[in-house]
Amino acid sequence: MIFQPHRYTRTRDLYDDFASVLSQVDTLLMLDVYAAGETPIPGADSRSLCRTIRGRGKVDPILVSDPVQVAEILAPVLTGNDLILIQGAGNIGKIALKSNGLDKVFIALHGRGGEDGTLQGLLELIGMPYTGSGVMASAISMDKLRSKLLWQGAGLPVAPWVALTRREFEMGLQDSVNARIAELGLPVIVKPSREGSSVGMSKVDKADDLSSALALAFQHDEEVLIEKWLSGPEFTVAMLGEEILPSIRIQPAGVFYDYEAKYLSDETQYFCPAGLEAEREADLQSLVLKAWHILGCSGWGRIDVMLDSDGQFYLLEANTFSRHDQPQPCADGRASGGDELLAVSRIIFLLGVLCTVFISGWMVLGWMEDAQRLPLSKLVVTGERHYTRNDDIRQSILALGSPGTFMTQDVNIIQSQIERLTLDKTGEYGNSFSVPADRVNKQNLPMLYGPEGSENEVLQGFREMGQVLAKDRFTLKEAAMTARRSWQLTLTNGIKLNLGRGDTMKRLARFVELYPVLQQQAQTDGKRISYVDLRYDSGAAVGWVPAPVEEPNQQQNQAQGKFCPTVWSISLAWAAARPVVWIKVG
Repeated sequence: MIFQPHRYTRTRDLYDDFASVLSQVDTLLMLDVYAAGETPIPGADSRSLCRTIRGRGKVDPILVSDPVQVAEILAPVLTGNDLILIQGAGNIGKIALKSNGLDKVFIALHGRGGEDGTLQGLLELIGMPYTGSGVMASAISMDKLRSKLLWQGAGLPVAPWVALTRREFEMGLQDSVNARIAELGLPVIVKPSREGSSVGMSKVDKADDLSSALALAFQHDEEVLIEKWLSGPEFTVAMLGEEILPSIRIQPAGVFYDYEAKYLSDETQYFCPAGLEAEREADLQSLVLKAWHILGCSGWGRIDVMLDSDGQFYLLEANTFSRHDQPQPCADGRASGGDELLAVSRIIFLLGVLCTVFISGWMVLGWMEDAQRLPLSKLVVTGERHYTRNDDIRQSILALGSPGTFMTQDVNIIQSQIERLTLDKTGEYGNSFSVPADRVNKQNLPMLYGPEGSENEVLQGFREMGQVLAKDRFTLKEAAMTARRSWQLTLTNGIKLNLGRGDTMKRLARFVELYPVLQQQAQTDGKRISYVDLRYDSGAAVGWVPAPVEEPNQQQNQAQGKFCPTVWSISLAWAAARPVVWIKVG
């Protein structure tokens, strides 16, 4: 395995997972983290990761500071039947593979350096066959602006957008440009043109927030797109050779399918089949196939599409390296027995039965899908509606396509679509409601987060860790446990503690021991402790931020508490009602 971690933040957030998976390979060559413009984070670098993997005693990783050294290091350890797996992003593409006698390259690199035509161009120069799209298709697919221009020129639907360069932004936007942006309406989505994983992307709900969103996007690229916000569900459709695979409907945990939803959240859901009617599925696949061929893509990859409230599919972007596994059903049946004639007769009989069942089922399905026989006359949604209106619910359901008949409805899809409205309107973590200020002032309500069904475990962990911290006058404000049983705490003084899995009490004790030293350093440097990452066998990684300027106290009339199906708050006896969908046949 040749591995290059991508971004310090991702290495920090997935540190335990990287160490666990990479400990299972036979030989590991680790390159320095590809920063992608990020500032290095202590303890989230390749050297620390190698040290942690080595400490597990299964493999002794080799840290490679320069990619050109990889070929020299590989030569003495390779044998004829070895398989080399290269993963990562960035300058890992500079590895000279052909000098090691390799015949073909299977590209599995996501993002710049591996997906933008850079690696493909290198392999073309050395005459090395590789998988996936060629140089031009890879480069254009990575460039959202050029992809949109090609699709628009071919008459394919894309969301309205305005493209800006860094120079235009720094010189100040002209009135004509501001007028074009205003025509898009609000909200809008701001994204770098040549960046992946939703890095640098923001949703802008107020005009005053547009400048900061553009500044963030220009940190990652020289060109930025401002697109009209599409409100419907998102779909991704994969290509494998000349075969187009069934669409997947994406239901993100937050407002949209951002970096958090893609890589960190356990709440993002993927539905396959996507729940579309056969005709709509065919329309989507036809659109994707045209978009794929216009860009000149080949091999494998996927196209992302959004369905807006007007019922129209809009192309978002192409990915020549697909991150989503899409297993295909397969079967292996063999006839056995000494009498071949008997085996053949059994097969014929079985085929006859299957044909009869198929024809009967086809006739029944045709009868059930006949809109004239079982027309859908009414959808009844029960439950209290605090943040949504009837029109919001109606538009949300209509965004799924034609209502169809009673027998073609999937209540779970309708219910998920309605529940997503609540997430869109109330924030990333779930439903919110107002609590009288006098009650909150008297009760400092802690927030507990965890996967479905882990209420008792999270509450017990909160109590035990709270008691340990209370001995040194620390108070827990938030306690979160992920589906992987990894703990993250927030203290009332704003410090975040990342404990990871296992040895939580030992790591808390280490924090208590380190805190006086950290506090003294913070006072000396005029900084404030932002977070302390304690997932390492010894020591910790510390994040700092400038100390805040004290401001006059501002009286608060009310406080907001957040809830979702996997979030609990101690001492509160109410929660948002889960909507229930009833279907009535007229």
